[in-house]
Amino acid sequence: MRGVGCLSTAQSLRKVFINSIDLVQPTSNSFAPAMFLRPSVRLLPSPSVQIRAYAQAASLKRRLPRDEEITASEVCLVDEKGAFHPPTPLRQLLASFDRRLFHLVAVSVPKAGETPVCKIISREELRERERAKPVKKDIVKQLELNWAIDPNDLGHRLNKMQEFLAKGWRVEVILANKRRGRQASAEEAAAVVKRIRGTAEEVTGAKEWKAVDGRVLGHMTMFFEGSRGN
Repeated sequence: MRGVGCLSTAQSLRKVFINSIDLVQPTSNSFAPAMFLRPSVRLLPSPSVQIRAYAQAASLKRRLPRDEEITASEVCLVDEKGAFHPPTPLRQLLASFDRRLFHLVAVSVPKAGETPVCKIISREELRERERAKPVKKDIVKQLELNWAIDPNDLGHRLNKMQEFLAKGWRVEVILANKRRGRQASAEEAAAVVKRIRGTAEEVTGAKEWKAVDGRVLGHMTMFFEGSRGN
């Protein structure tokens, strides 16, 4: 009888436990808790997808809009003979040529409210144009100065720096102490740095593109660049 009592108690507990589980099981008419779900898709793009997206966005900034990148509903077409055609719906024009072989390219960046002027250009011609573009390399000039430099001499050097910056070049101004000769004071050194920055700021579009490397009255380099549009 004692064994039967234990078995009955165990069966009762098992029945209560299973019933309590049944109460929390998700049904077809309710949402399952998040812990029971396995996501079927990635919530974030993979690094390779992100890199491709960044590269594509950078490419779009470097070239004129084409095809669906043109946001206007109508465009004016210029044909191969240079003749202008009346405004045509963009969708209609895109459907009029083989998209596998040609692109509809804006002649210039369209302004707000203006009808873009476009040409139909072959993909091969566009590739040839890209290959023919000269690769612009950064030109870097260095100016070596000492902290105790004569004000007139500094003026001549900074005039040269302005010439370089006006051409869109980069300039590295290297400051150091002479092994022999007068040592500059902290006030003189601060005045030299201030004058260098002020002279660079006088050039339209010029800026200090990188943080200073080194320390005042030691070996220090300042980094400037002219307008990248030059």
